[in-house]
Amino acid sequence: MAEVIAALFGYIFLLGKIGFYFDTLILSMAIMWLLGYRRKIVLIMASLLITTVVFVIFYVLIKVPLPTLFF
Repeated sequence: MAEVIAALFGYIFLLGKIGFYFDTLILSMAIMWLLGYRRKIVLIMASLLITTVVFVIFYVLIKVPLPTLFF
């Protein structure tokens, strides 16, 4: 449990530095790894799906700007 909380603090710290997309991919993979999922293809595909769904909900539907690396 402490590892998950540490991952969330890392997410908050890195959000402004590497942006939403990379940070969310890293966080979702880290959380799933910490919870015991070890299949790499599942980690990658689920992380991409999670990031895409959150992006579509917030940026496309609700029009909330997300932190980005380059913009």
